[in-house]
Amino acid sequence: MSTVEVSLRLSGVLPPVEHLTELFGVQPSRSLRQGDRVSKRRVQPVDLWQLDLAMVQNGESLDQPLQKAAVQLKQFAPK
Repeated sequence: MSTVEVSLRLSGVLPPVEHLTELFGVQPSRSLRQGDRVSKRRVQPVDLWQLDLAMVQNGESLDQPLQKAAVQLKQFAPK
């Protein structure tokens, strides 16, 4: 089974999650802060703010999901 995922992912030393959420006007699909425990053995090395935009499985057409993702991404572009 193959899966294609499209997301906007910011990582590094980021402002607080609340600030980014307010700036973008949308809740992230996932957010982690540096030092967060991700599993028993893994600690998050950098801040992460992620917005999932599309997921396509098993050879489905990418056209419609990618067009929808492009529309969502345009919201973040400077005007």
